[in-house]
Amino acid sequence: MLIKPLITYSWPSYQVKFPKFNRKIFSGYYSICSKHLNSYLIRALGINNFLFNNKTVEIITPTSIRINNKKIINANCIIDGRGLKNSQFDGIYQIFLGQQWNLSSPHGLDIPIIMDATVNQKNDEYHFIYTLPLTPNSLMIEDTRYTKKPFLKIDMLKKSIKDYAIKNRWKLKNIEREEIGSIPIALKNEKIIKFKKTICVGLRANLLHATTGYSLPIAIQLAENIAKYSITTNQINSTVLFKLVKKFIINHQKKQRFFCMLNRLFFLSNSRCHLDIMQYFYTLPDKIIRNFYANKLSFFDKIRIFSGKPPISLFQALYAFLNL
Repeated sequence: MLIKPLITYSWPSYQVKFPKFNRKIFSGYYSICSKHLNSYLIRALGINNFLFNNKTVEIITPTSIRINNKKIINANCIIDGRGLKNSQFDGIYQIFLGQQWNLSSPHGLDIPIIMDATVNQKNDEYHFIYTLPLTPNSLMIEDTRYTKKPFLKIDMLKKSIKDYAIKNRWKLKNIEREEIGSIPIALKNEKIIKFKKTICVGLRANLLHATTGYSLPIAIQLAENIAKYSITTNQINSTVLFKLVKKFIINHQKKQRFFCMLNRLFFLSNSRCHLDIMQYFYTLPDKIIRNFYANKLSFFDKIRIFSGKPPISLFQALYAFLNL
């Protein structure tokens, strides 16, 4: 596994909780902490002297950037991974606030709860709590919501986390760190972004799983493609790399069409249907759930998702697909 040195925590399985059932899913689950990732990459790449923190990129070209309106840095190629532009996206958002807490007594969890949807649901969003047991006396508790709003009140999310801890009788002692995010979730398969010959990656290029918002596996695939090309041809420049990355993005977006259809079915339904859809999905076989998260659904996996008695009919699915 290429990312094995980066993994901070790992578990052999995880669980989900819904009003109708709890379920353990026998699939490995891993967590990478940003602090560990940062220190590992600095050691591995030897780039400590080339890091510029708290700087603003004023101008970017395929081979140069200008920082804080004065310093110019030149390179064989520039890769833009600054994230999504506010004007670039029209859809909904996955909003989350995560807090790592030390507890005054053991929490009793041995595997993550990646989705507890027994919490209160509102009309305009899908809400769940995500919990990682880091040590016997520490937890990462994350409030996650799929909503039309790109930002939510932080105090509301903090209160939700504390209420959830009280409900589970976890005695919160002190907070270690906090993270907040807003991930775009597409309702339509986005058109290819016009880079203007500047190479874009990550959210800047919509390189993420269209439903879950996960981006690390896709970033690794792209990095491997670039590395293999560089080793094979012994050359890398902005023109060649731009073509390689653009081809990767086009192929990625084709793979996301099915997930965008699922997003339309899920998020354009009412809030009660949100919960029903997720409960149904987590009754599917472990293999299909693994393939879904890994972005590796087969044709038969896709058929299986709509077989049985899903909350959404095949006619609704066909309508959503034709309107992508």
